[in-house]
Amino acid sequence: YPDHPITRADWSNYLASVEAMDQKVGKVLERLEQEELLDKTVILFFGDHGRPHVRGKQWLYDAGLHVPLIMRLPDLEHAGKVRDRLVSLLDPMPTTLGIAGVTEPGLPGLDLLAEDWIGHEHIIAARDRCGDAVDRIRCVREERWKYIRNFHPERPYMQHSGYKKLSYPVMTLMNVLHAQGNWDAPFMAAERPMEELYDLRTDPHELHNLAGDPMHAPELSRLRGILNEWVGATNDQGAIDESLTVDMDALMQEKRAYYERGMQRRGLDPDVSDEEYLRWWYDDLGLRSEGVVESVGVAE
Repeated sequence: YPDHPITRADWSNYLASVEAMDQKVGKVLERLEQEELLDKTVILFFGDHGRPHVRGKQWLYDAGLHVPLIMRLPDLEHAGKVRDRLVSLLDPMPTTLGIAGVTEPGLPGLDLLAEDWIGHEHIIAARDRCGDAVDRIRCVREERWKYIRNFHPERPYMQHSGYKKLSYPVMTLMNVLHAQGNWDAPFMAAERPMEELYDLRTDPHELHNLAGDPMHAPELSRLRGILNEWVGATNDQGAIDESLTVDMDALMQEKRAYYERGMQRRGLDPDVSDEEYLRWWYDDLGLRSEGVVESVGVAE
């Protein structure tokens, strides 16, 4: 992200929301203790997606896939133990069933408390249309390697998303700085590569795509095969043209109306320019009084 007051304010708000959530979880634990239920309760704490920022939520980079998962068992069994292996949110179901003494064969997840638990060799992740942003992305995530397939390489990473435009000030900032020639990154490209390959050991932020490097052709081929096998085995529904089952015109009108209402509540034209919208973000984030000069996209 650009190192900029807008970015810092947005990130600060995100961290503050984590603190507020921690306090709410603490109140739940306090009540369980007050009612003498804490040591009779299995607690699983997890998130449903990664951080709500550009390249995070709704993307298959680790910033979008990596979520917290903490378990607390009665009598503090396994207290302080960390299992640093690949875990999926498919795993809580067989785990809680196992705690209840129920064996349900055929579930895709793993029992995290099983004696023979060693984690997943790989995790498959998927993203399709989110709101008004039509897409289809799949990935294979191993301990070291990440493979991503973009089924719509003709669509830019920064394609319009009403939800993101309403919620992600850094997206508008990046657009403005890029138009000014003051910010560039692969994420600003008009098109995407069909395949992405990252060595998470040396490139944890997934910034250097190795898919075109002949040295890594064996890893690319192997991971491509794993994804192809999963697509076939699961009858991946992402291949179906959604317009054959849904009135896409009506759906997109609904999503547009949601976006327009959000902008109108802010006193903005839904088709506001990025420059004017960024000025609104300055005010909304309380940055006018912190030395940000009037020239959009420039900080003192």
